[in-house]
Amino acid sequence: MNSNREELNILLSNFNPDVVCLQETQLKADANIVFKHYSVYHRPGDNSAGTVHDGTALLVKSSIPHQEITLRTSLSSSH
Repeated sequence: MNSNREELNILLSNFNPDVVCLQETQLKADANIVFKHYSVYHRPGDNSAGTVHDGTALLVKSSIPHQEITLRTSLSSSH
């Protein structure tokens, strides 16, 4: 995601979406992601041998009432 951050900022500015869903973000668990006017929720990717794979993120416009909920499931995000 960091390698395409500028392009994502341009898309957010031009299209002003309410929600953005991203995959293959390759973010670590301790990543601090900030986009102006958006709340960001992310699930880190798998870290194997120092390289992060997979990962997802949701960007929700801050002006929309929302809250994070914790899902408890046996489903795996990687398969």
